[in-house]
Amino acid sequence: MDETRAVLALVRGGRRRARRGGVAYQVYVGVLVAAVAGPTAWASVRDALESTADPGRAVALAPFAVAVTALAVLWGSVREGVLRGPVSVDAAVIDWVLPSPVRWETVLGSAFARGVAVRAAAGAALCLIVLFVLWRTVLPLPPVPGAALATSALAGALLGTLSAALRASGPTWIRRSWYAALLLLLASAAALAWKGVPGASGALWSGPWGWAAQGVVGEPSAWAGLAALAVVTVCALVFAARRLSSRTFGELRRGAELTGGLKAGLWLVDPGWAAGTGETARADFSASVRVPLPTLPVLAPAWRDLVTLLRDVDRLLRSAVLTVLALLAAQSPGPAGVAASCGLLYLAVSALTEGARSCAGDPGRTRYLPLRPETLALAFGLTPLAVAGTLTAVGAAALAGLGADPAGLARVALLLPAAVATALAGAYRGFLPQAALTGIDTPFGNSVPFQVAFWHGAGPVTLTVIALVALPGGPAGAAWLAAGTALAALWAARRGARALTA
Repeated sequence: MDETRAVLALVRGGRRRARRGGVAYQVYVGVLVAAVAGPTAWASVRDALESTADPGRAVALAPFAVAVTALAVLWGSVREGVLRGPVSVDAAVIDWVLPSPVRWETVLGSAFARGVAVRAAAGAALCLIVLFVLWRTVLPLPPVPGAALATSALAGALLGTLSAALRASGPTWIRRSWYAALLLLLASAAALAWKGVPGASGALWSGPWGWAAQGVVGEPSAWAGLAALAVVTVCALVFAARRLSSRTFGELRRGAELTGGLKAGLWLVDPGWAAGTGETARADFSASVRVPLPTLPVLAPAWRDLVTLLRDVDRLLRSAVLTVLALLAAQSPGPAGVAASCGLLYLAVSALTEGARSCAGDPGRTRYLPLRPETLALAFGLTPLAVAGTLTAVGAAALAGLGADPAGLARVALLLPAAVATALAGAYRGFLPQAALTGIDTPFGNSVPFQVAFWHGAGPVTLTVIALVALPGGPAGAAWLAAGTALAALWAARRGARALTA
């Protein structure tokens, strides 16, 4: 044990010395962000504590929204454990420290403890932010805010700890179908609660996600739910700690490689790089599906995209959730609601365009597709358009039955072709140009942040502009919508042709 700790101290001392400059820069950035955003954040907290939100019927949906978010976090932790390994360990430690005569439990245990501490702190902070947002919008301020803050922070800390334990334990027996079924259960219960049906809150007792949601929003049964969550979290921690010693070298090495790819993707300012890095790991856990081959060549890209989506159901589920959120955001008729709806709709469709993104990163995948580059670039939008249309129709029908405004639902449906076109243009954007990283010096500072932000956000910004121009409706609005969709499709075809023939 002493030798293991000595080796770890030697490695960590060298890393601290090597990263001293980077840590100083991170501290500088943190202080700068705190100085800029601190007053605004404090004003938001102060306004939340002084707000008098009208509960209305929306208060019944708050715990279910938090529960869905918590469920997504826990499912993401399970997938992270499958793809990135049980804990975050540097490749140098795996290659140089673990092969030496040291105790793996000590090395991996320290990494696990750091992960638990970081996630617990992040969970507590994020749940407090969620509570402040709810107080500003739908939840009334309780007589004793301190108790509500304590339960919310405790729920977030327990949820973060449980997420770290789930990643470390690597429960490969958990299936996507369970995640989909739980999402459907929570959505159905939320619909019943919106209608005022008694007993709908029973779905919050379906698991740790619901127990945490009760603590965040301050339900009457919050402490009972937190007690159950604490018991499950402790059991998961013990199980995960015992499983650490049985993890294989290959699992740790694969997780380090994927983490390195993720960091490289951030440095290259290209999220597709990280997605491509984990493609092989995802394939090991994807389902095998069979779809008949199409007879028309133009349908070959759509067939390939459909097979990919059926094998990677996570993207389909993420798109469904984002589509419902876009439909809900469209209930606000103002420009802010339109912008939020367009942003969510763009993300929902982007989750379905992995085929276009992967082919843009590796044009060799299109070698046997007998289509012109411009036609091929648009053909990759057939499956996203069909799938997004189906999800929108189902979600709109369900929300219309709950009394949602049909005008907002129709607006989202009419924007689908433009959303697919802008999402394709975003998928074909490739790597960030070097000119955007140098920028232009102006009297107000360098233009790099704005160029990088617009390079990433050109798709949703374009979709929002199209929606705002067509917002008045009538023949003029329909003409502007058609023209904007056509221009977005032309943009996607030209950009895709360049990317697929590079």
